This record gives sequence, C-alpha cells and structure tokens, in this order.
Amino acid sequence: MKSSKIIEDQINTYKDNFLQNKDSSLGTFQNNRETQYLRFEHIIKQFKNILNKDVSFHDFGCGVCDMHEYLNQQGIEHDYSGTEVIQEMIDHAKEKFPGIKLYNRDVLVEEVKDKYDFVVFSGGLYFPGSVPKNEWEIFVYKIIDNMFDMATIGISFNLLTSYSTFQDDHLFYVDPKIMFDYCCNNLSRFAILDQAYPLYEWTITVFKKEYMQKKYNHPAFQKYLKI
Repeated sequence: MKSSKIIEDQINTYKDNFLQNKDSSLGTFQNNRETQYLRFEHIIKQFKNILNKDVSFHDFGCGVCDMHEYLNQQGIEHDYSGTEVIQEMIDHAKEKFPGIKLYNRDVLVEEVKDKYDFVVFSGGLYFPGSVPKNEWEIFVYKIIDNMFDMATIGISFNLLTSYSTFQDDHLFYVDPKIMFDYCCNNLSRFAILDQAYPLYEWTITVFKKEYMQKKYNHPAFQKYLKI
C-alpha cells in the first residue's frame, strides 16, 4: 500500500473522532491527559535540559499541538512546529496558538528540505486503522528514517510494547529489542530505550553522532566518535 493510501486511511480514522471530541484527550484517541502527558514527559526526558527558544522542536502527527501546550505548561522554552495530515486539527490548533508553524504534508511523498534540532512522534504510530499490520510496520520504519533525516540533534518516539499483560488486536505492538537494534544499526548507536513507566509502551531517543562529537569533545573520547 502506498503511503498516500495509508495517510488517507489515517485521515478517515482520526477525522470523525476529532470532530466529535474536539479539544479533549479523546479527540486524538488518548485515554486521558494524565497518560498523554506522561508520554510527553518521556519523549523529552533525554533532551529536556537543552531545550530553549533557539532549539527547533518538530512534532510529527502533532494533532492540535498538545505537546506544545504541555511544554508551555512546564515552562520549557522551545521553537515549536508540527506536521499533521488532518486539516481540521491544524485549523483548530492555529486558532488556539496564533502564529504557530504547522504543515499539512505527507513527508514520504513530498520532498522536505526543512531541518530541525529535534523531531518527535508521540502516540501517533499506535493505531493502524484498516491498514494491514505488515504494511503499517513498513510505514512506521519509513517514518522513523524520515524523522532522523530531518533532525540535526536527534529524534524521540514511542510505540506500544510487546511486553504487556494486555493487547488490543486493533493496535500495533513492537518488541522494543527489535526497534533498538534497528535504530543502532541503521540510524545511530547513541540510542536510549526507556520502558520504565506504567504505560504499555516504550520510548526511544536517538542522537546524531555529530551532536555526540560536540558534546563529548574531550580528546579522550575522540577514538570512540570517529565519523
């Protein structure tokens, strides 16, 4: 299935639900704000200390920009922008946050030259809709690759874990070991896997080697950081 067909399916899956529930956690298939904000906490956990108004932060599947609202509530300065494929969500977010930078685009089809310090995706890869699981899996890996290409410092994303006491056949679960290996072998070995929180999911943060070279610039570390 082409990515355009998957995007079309996602629009059909999310749009009616959003129009019904609007600006609530249910509007983006979240159970409640508490679990949604816990996801956000772990998405930014590994780079929270370097976020500021000059650090660009791009939110894939941004919905109505709940991540932006969360960062504001936490008093964390950031240069926010987002990508979303449901225009009604974009319109709602722009009313709520005038001047915000949002894009309606299929990044797997359109050529995107924009670069951001951090690119994140929270909670948007859990629900395949009517897309077959094997095709959704391919789509997920393509999205992750694209995120890493767009980032200059790193990426962070979450998926539902295979280590759970409950599974829903309508949702997409991934063994975190498999994803960790994929990230280390195909993106960067500087990856952090975090499953130490109550939800049935995990978060991975992957840093670019170039960033790690700057962070650990002492001569003693250089043999480990050759490009």
